[in-house]
Amino acid sequence: MTDKVTIWNLALSAVGSRALISDPLEKGREADLCRLFYPRAVSALLKSASWPCANAWARLAVVAERNFNIAWVPGPLSPEWRFAYGAPSDMLAPRYLQSYARFDVGNYNEQTLIFTQEVTPILRYTKMVEREETFDEALVSSVVALLASKLCLPLTGKDTRTRALREETTEIVLLARTEMANESESEVDALPSWLQARGLAMSPRATHYFYPYFDINQASF
Repeated sequence: MTDKVTIWNLALSAVGSRALISDPLEKGREADLCRLFYPRAVSALLKSASWPCANAWARLAVVAERNFNIAWVPGPLSPEWRFAYGAPSDMLAPRYLQSYARFDVGNYNEQTLIFTQEVTPILRYTKMVEREETFDEALVSSVVALLASKLCLPLTGKDTRTRALREETTEIVLLARTEMANESESEVDALPSWLQARGLAMSPRATHYFYPYFDINQASF
């Protein structure tokens, strides 16, 4: 069974550390670094792809509705959206509405909001998962690789190995995204990031909208 200590030790082994951890609360440099980086690694990776173990659905509750016959005033709604809905309390990242309509995400008075024109929308989203035994195998592999990439430099000073581990993480995440995309034959209302990187600006013919993934390469921790 996969648990936190197993993931930490796999990451330490990946960087070539001889020291392993037997208890997540034990003292020592390796345990201190794992406690520092592990929660951030898990959060970043959960947001970076649609892992089956973290998928959830929720019917959203309305927070505000805009009357377009009245001039817009500052508040929870931006000028272009009709509705503001409260995001699920355990949401890490939105994925798509059941209707595949466009939406946006914002914050007002410390509450995360979903903006859309849809009436009574149902949202598919990624939730926080804290029980490692429920992690998908690919998620475990990506957490090990990302955690190892953060441990490598302070424990070994090997910059080349650090980059290799980060690249391994990216490959696992991209594969997970591909598997999620293969669940549907619908076209996506956004250019893939790898096409955007090549300077393409045209918009593909679109029928369904998916919220952009978190870029794991932009994770700063």
